[in-house]
Amino acid sequence: MGWGPRADVARAGGVRRARTGIVVGVAAALAAAAGGAGTSWTVADAVPGDSGPVARYVVRAEPGHLDPLLGQLRSQHPSDLTTLASLDTVVVALPASAAAALRNDPDVADVTPDSSVQLLGSQYDGTGPVEPMSTIAHLLNADKAWDAGATGAGVDVALVDSGVAPVAGLDGAGQVVDGPDFSSEGGQPNLRGLDTFGHGTFMAGLIAGHDRPDATGSTAAYEGIAPDARLVSVKVADAYGRTSVSQVIAGIDWVVDHAHSDGLDIRVLNLSFGTGSVQSYLLDPLAYAAEVAWHAGIVVVVSSGNDGGSTLTDPAADPFLLAVGALDTGATDRAVDDRVAPFTTIGNADRTIDLLAPGVHVQGLRVPGSYVDVRYGDTGRIDSRFFRGSGTSQAAALTSGVVALVLQERPDLTPDQVKFLLTSTDHTHPWLLGPDGAGVPDAFHAAFTGQPGNALPQRYERSTGSGSANGGRSGSGSGNVPSPGGASWAGASWAADAWDGATWDGASWAGASWDGASWDGASWDGASWDGASWDGASWDGASWDGASWDSTGWLGQSWR
Repeated sequence: MGWGPRADVARAGGVRRARTGIVVGVAAALAAAAGGAGTSWTVADAVPGDSGPVARYVVRAEPGHLDPLLGQLRSQHPSDLTTLASLDTVVVALPASAAAALRNDPDVADVTPDSSVQLLGSQYDGTGPVEPMSTIAHLLNADKAWDAGATGAGVDVALVDSGVAPVAGLDGAGQVVDGPDFSSEGGQPNLRGLDTFGHGTFMAGLIAGHDRPDATGSTAAYEGIAPDARLVSVKVADAYGRTSVSQVIAGIDWVVDHAHSDGLDIRVLNLSFGTGSVQSYLLDPLAYAAEVAWHAGIVVVVSSGNDGGSTLTDPAADPFLLAVGALDTGATDRAVDDRVAPFTTIGNADRTIDLLAPGVHVQGLRVPGSYVDVRYGDTGRIDSRFFRGSGTSQAAALTSGVVALVLQERPDLTPDQVKFLLTSTDHTHPWLLGPDGAGVPDAFHAAFTGQPGNALPQRYERSTGSGSANGGRSGSGSGNVPSPGGASWAGASWAADAWDGATWDGASWAGASWDGASWDGASWDGASWDGASWDGASWDGASWDGASWDSTGWLGQSWR
């Protein structure tokens, strides 16, 4: 796989590496991205005699033919090649003529262009009541599951997202383990693994946030749905939420390949993103990668989409996976006022959502200085610690927490059995989607009283992943809900490929970044997180709020 040695993940108990200078690093990343979004890259070692622009391609090998394909590609394109063994896939930079020739190779199943993916955005309007985690836990019957002993302990949940920041609630020893950073920031030591966007930390808190006792022995009120589960963060997106199909596929491949190695036990994979698609899940490479994880024994929970349409986004369109839409509860305990959030992509007769979970004005953890915090702070910020957000991203993350509770109590369940339990014990409200529509998961009954033996294996046709990566991207490719003022998390320029070739291969994944003291540092708890550098004037002055953030460089044509 070429990821390098990882023995110290287990030895260090998952203690995360030191993070200092985050404020300067995030600001620098934002400034750099603002000036260089969409910058092209080149590869020196093209095939001799080939001409024309070089682009990145996702190459699927025929079953059993990966090794000869690798031998051929390494001899011709040694400088920019990544192997995703569990997917029989190679990502390689090629001239167009070489890609065309490769399609006729007997070792090759398909060659598809790489393209971009956006994390599903959220809206941050300041109106309406906030949905606190205590209310959500009660609605999902997670609090009853906690009382019965199910807290997610022993279950690892992989989060392929924008990274996780060490904010309160996610700063306990061994609570979060950093996997690889496939984003364009992976080569920057001060940003590697860190959530400069603000999305991944929000999702992480919903899944497994856990406030620790303070000096007096008391605890704060914020708990994720599976507070004792461990998070494995795989960063694929940069400070603007940009990533590519190959980066996301690489993240999923890493999860599958390392699910039960180096002290990990990954049973759940959360994918809080989606893209529009113009091709069947049977052909889509991203759906294929997620389905491989499912058949490898990992429950894959995905967002249904935020465009309010009738076609689930990719990879939620794959019927094997657990697709979740957003529920608007009105922040009350009364079921009668619940409704499907209007931005939720519900699906159609061919494929509809499996579950609904709260996804409107949800209380999440704030990342000071992240893009989301800077861009939407006036409307989304609750206080110095919490942010509000709405979207099917939140609904998927909450459901991933429920899955962790179920798997703690029933560790031998297959993903198909978990899906059956959640959909057969859910609270179905006929006025939402009809008598047979999706309901709200019930963590207690799924974990303790449901009958998994009644589950039959899902018999859908399996994806081949042999379609076009570009064909899986429709429109802007993000399906984002507009935020206040008409701006959204994603614009056309965000579709630029955020690939940074060096972060895939070789020494960047070996050596000190995985081993030794870098896992055990004390800077998690130090003043660098709590002092004036986070809260002082440097974050509130004109440099953040003035013309430099609101001028045409941010809101003009380059962002639309």
